[in-house]
Order: sequence, then structure tokens, then C-alpha cells
Amino acid sequence: MTVDPQLGEVVAERHLHARLPDGTVREVTLRVGRPHPGVREGIEWSCPGLVHGLGDERVIPVHGVDSMQALLLCLYRLRTSVESAARDHDAVLTWLDGEDLALDPSPTG
Repeated sequence: MTVDPQLGEVVAERHLHARLPDGTVREVTLRVGRPHPGVREGIEWSCPGLVHGLGDERVIPVHGVDSMQALLLCLYRLRTSVESAARDHDAVLTWLDGEDLALDPSPTG
């Protein structure tokens, strides 16, 4: 696995493309760090995520009562963050040449 200086060990990564209104295409990368026990009192687990390629690139710490909840919430937060960033740039996101990013955890997607 890859190690990111901001996230630690990267356990999942997805590469998307953002087509901007002027026709340029940017690569956008979503990264998820390994969930770990929380360091603040009252936070059981934390999972860091990062959206790279559409502006504000900062680690998004997501918290849960266990590692599974922290991971699932991190995936949800990354999806909403990348969709919001795309709207801010009037960009169309694609993955594998389609607009379905396959980031919805429900089986019907």
C-alpha cells in the first residue's frame, strides 16, 4: 500500500476525471487512510480522507464508534466533498468513462 504524508497508510484510492467548462480535464484522486483509534476523548475511531485535484486539498477526518463506521462515513464524506467541489467548478466527474462514480454504498447504486 501507498503511504501518504497527510493520511498515513492509504487503504483505498480512486482516480476520477473532472471535465471543466473550458474543455480541460483534470485528474481527481480520492484517498482513504487506514482507520485508527481516535486520539481525542470521546472519539472511538477516526478515518482520514482526501480529495486531490479540485481545489481545497485538506485531510478530512471522519469519526465513528468503530473502525467500520469511521470507514463508511469517510467514503460518504469523500463522495459528497468531491461532488460539491465539482459543482463549485461547474465540472462533470467521470470514472471509467461514465458519470456513475460507483461511490454509493447501496447495492442499487
